Amino acid sequence: MILFGLHQLSGIGWKRISRLVEHFPDLQMLLDASAGELMRIGLPAEAAEAIAQKLKEDHILSCWERYIGRGIQIMTVFDPDYPPLLRELPQPPWVLYGIGNLAVLNEALVAMVGTRVPTAYGVRVTEQLAGDLARCGIGIVSGLARG
Repeated sequence: MILFGLHQLSGIGWKRISRLVEHFPDLQMLLDASAGELMRIGLPAEAAEAIAQKLKEDHILSCWERYIGRGIQIMTVFDPDYPPLLRELPQPPWVLYGIGNLAVLNEALVAMVGTRVPTAYGVRVTEQLAGDLARCGIGIVSGLARG
């Protein structure tokens, strides 16, 4: 849950989490880490302060319960069910959020990436392609970017 808690903090992205995982093999230790200790491993003061002040068990649990209450499942890169192919990426997502059957993440998937301002033709072709792939049993993945 600590990894999820870090993921909820503003200004704490992939590289900072990576640095923390490298220096704190037991992430539970972060709950007691001071801002000074975090700055000594290379975190900027603002990020170190955010972790020291906001990464608390009650805050993490409160965030967790909000997601779970809305039917959102949470999976971290350390969970055994984390998709193995994602784990092979140079920068795998630390945390995945999903609704529904997350086991489909281990099946055949295609990511569809498009433009923020598609043409009518682009929308029509994308819908047709996604539909055809889904009917063949291939899952369609979206990063949920705006557009």
